[in-house]
Amino acid sequence: MPQVRPATALWLLLIVTVSAGLRLIQLDQAPLGGDGDLAWIGINALDWIDHSAFPYYVFELYAPEPLSVYAAALLQSILGPSFLTSRLATVIFGILLTLFLFPATWWLLGESLKPVIRERASLLASLAAALSMHAVHISRLGLQAVLLPTLLALVVWLTLWAWRSGKWRAWALAGAALALAQYTYIPARLIPLVLAAWFIHSLAFDRARWKKSIKGWGLMAIVSFTFTLPNIITFVTLPGTFSARADAGTAATGGLAWQYTDSLGELVSIIMQKIGLEILAVGWRWEGAFHAMNSPMLTPLFAVGFAVSLITALQNRKQIARWWPLLALPIMFSADLIAGAVVELHALRQIGVLPFVFILAGIGVSDLWTWLETRLTKPALLAGLATLMIAPTVASMNVWLNEFIPSGYANPISGWKNGQIDMDASAYIRSNSHQSFLLPYEEYSRPTIAYQTASTYRQRTSPIRPDGTLDIAAPPDEITVMTAHQPYRIRHNGRQAQWYQSAWVLLHQNQAVLLPPFTRGQTEMLLSVIDRAKPFTYIDRSDTPIADFFTIQTPPGLFSARDAVDVPLEADFGLRPNAAPAEIRLRGYTISESELAAGDTVFVTLYWQALRQISEDYEVFAQVIDDNGQVFAATHDFPCNGMCRTRIWKTDRITATHHWLRLSDHLPVGRYALNIGLFRMLHNEPLHVQGSSANEAKDAVLAAHLRAPAPPPADSLTLIEGKIRFGDYLELAGLNIESGNRPLHFKETWHVQPGESIQLSFDWLVIKRPDRDYSLFVHVAPSDSPMPAAQADIALGAGRYPASVWRAGDRLRDTVALDIPPDLPAKTYDVWLGIYYYADGSRLAVTDSETTSASQRLFIGRIKW
Repeated sequence: MPQVRPATALWLLLIVTVSAGLRLIQLDQAPLGGDGDLAWIGINALDWIDHSAFPYYVFELYAPEPLSVYAAALLQSILGPSFLTSRLATVIFGILLTLFLFPATWWLLGESLKPVIRERASLLASLAAALSMHAVHISRLGLQAVLLPTLLALVVWLTLWAWRSGKWRAWALAGAALALAQYTYIPARLIPLVLAAWFIHSLAFDRARWKKSIKGWGLMAIVSFTFTLPNIITFVTLPGTFSARADAGTAATGGLAWQYTDSLGELVSIIMQKIGLEILAVGWRWEGAFHAMNSPMLTPLFAVGFAVSLITALQNRKQIARWWPLLALPIMFSADLIAGAVVELHALRQIGVLPFVFILAGIGVSDLWTWLETRLTKPALLAGLATLMIAPTVASMNVWLNEFIPSGYANPISGWKNGQIDMDASAYIRSNSHQSFLLPYEEYSRPTIAYQTASTYRQRTSPIRPDGTLDIAAPPDEITVMTAHQPYRIRHNGRQAQWYQSAWVLLHQNQAVLLPPFTRGQTEMLLSVIDRAKPFTYIDRSDTPIADFFTIQTPPGLFSARDAVDVPLEADFGLRPNAAPAEIRLRGYTISESELAAGDTVFVTLYWQALRQISEDYEVFAQVIDDNGQVFAATHDFPCNGMCRTRIWKTDRITATHHWLRLSDHLPVGRYALNIGLFRMLHNEPLHVQGSSANEAKDAVLAAHLRAPAPPPADSLTLIEGKIRFGDYLELAGLNIESGNRPLHFKETWHVQPGESIQLSFDWLVIKRPDRDYSLFVHVAPSDSPMPAAQADIALGAGRYPASVWRAGDRLRDTVALDIPPDLPAKTYDVWLGIYYYADGSRLAVTDSETTSASQRLFIGRIKW
């Protein structure tokens, strides 16, 4: 911009300085609380710096939006990880927005205006952004969306410079800026539509310049396409990634609006109400998420300027200075129109309108200034405009920083709602970094706490050696145990919090040690010591107790070497066979309770070992299924809620991941299993698995004989004299035999006619858990022949509750009907009982009063007629 005067450049520097001051003041205090997305961005950045886990598709954000991660990583490498560092990254972009709006407006206005008016309008556009309380607040959030307005202003600047000047490098730079914006936030995908609208407008109203610019537009498209190619390939090869963010949303959090409305009329009503709120939000009042005291986008004077621009635009359809920003507004606002079915604005989804609102406001105030110059003296005009521009922002900032934010800290509800509780607890831990802390796993896996404590406990590691033993180097002699006053408070992602009292994370010697669950005895010992200790109760600025900290001597043996893996497994996970070597081995699991009950929550720990450098971030899935594959509980989790992604797992350690499975309220009695696997979220497919514990056909591991136990019989059957056992597993504790409602006696002769039926009921006392699913047979055989003339067979437990899930001490009942064939010849027949395995016919040995049957059958009666 060679025509810009030095004085104008100094005014721009002053505006940028004001913008910086408003965005940097008390940045560690405001906004209130911490956002989980901000923590996920920070952890991704930290993993890139510390573990070379290069972020492209940010799983926690459901999008290829890595630019915010790169910005945070750059500052982390200088200032270390913290929310302040991440907020500073977006504040810098907010300041750059103020700067970029000047050349964007300057090139938009072109040469038709006097230089002084052109410069003035450009300065005012920058000032509109600098003084906007809404923009100030948004830029301090630290979230990925905040980068979009800045890069959008850059696209506007470079595109208009190219369109006005015709320079090839300008077109190429515009294409690069357009591509860069695609890696910030999902509404950036609408920018090409804005450019298309400009292309059509110039075709209609400035055909001569349009003809000259066709090749430039083509170059811009080619450059943009080239640098956006990673995204394009991702969306083409993995279509689900294009809408993954919306697919993961809800009516309130940004799912596609028509998925949550019952009719077209309701959808239209929601859209129209949102449009009305958007009009009010420009200059009157903000109604929706991410607001600063409901402050509108523009202060009053700039809101008037915006209205002036709209009126002027309607008078001249050819004027690109007003029509190009005006055409962009509905396009960039459409992201918020179609996202969510709640009648409110979302400041991030519609953030793309901000540069165009500020440009129109700056041009409109410049027009107003020009009109007033002929009617007021210069001192009066300047004093009045300066007051109207600056006073509202100064007043609002004073109220925001000195009243609104302090009142938020003083309000207990604000603390819980905004995640300030997690911020305060983390601050206490950081300020006492000389101590070793023991945090409940569910507290540490809250992204805010994990990220905030990373400044002092940076390395996330596992203490489990490859042989499965626990190995904590130099364990602490003294620990400070944290327990939250509201451990079940809602999490950032909306999931119900859990508290498994055996799962903990040790913060010790600059490390966050992700422990396997303590044993039942260790847990009881730890809780007993805590109960006897005097806590330090941490009270936040609202006088609300948020957590207790117990400083205790480490209970004996709490961190001693032991086998961490309770139930070993052997299954290797990798890409499709022959595609690449396996990456991860499942070494086993620990489960809180193998006895399942409807509505309960089961806690499962899985043990994984990286076999080589892991190429992707995988989700872990775990399900409780029955023998028919019906799912009764399920979870899909990023390891440690994204705080311990698979790409940072080490080959010399086994990593434990914890999962909560809430069982259905309607859980039938029966056998169940864990169905475990790894999931490629982008590809919407499980990872291939092979090994002795693998179910290759299902790409999963079926583990454990879980059960929803059958209640013991309400009554008792006829007791049997002596001790009758089948193998080492079962004792026949009771037996009822009847036919036609008349009792038949054990080991006696029964008068039963052909065509009749005998009902037999057995009470089994389990001595030892059976090693497989056994079946029961009742044979009717001639006394002089072993071959049965009639028989009845059933699986023990009738298949519904098979023998392999029976436990020592169980008392269970089986009932079988034995039909006597109507054509059975008159003869004497013996009735035999036996237990066998259906797959090979092998029988369990039968011991009757310490006498073992040679035929592995038990004589129970004789039929004679």
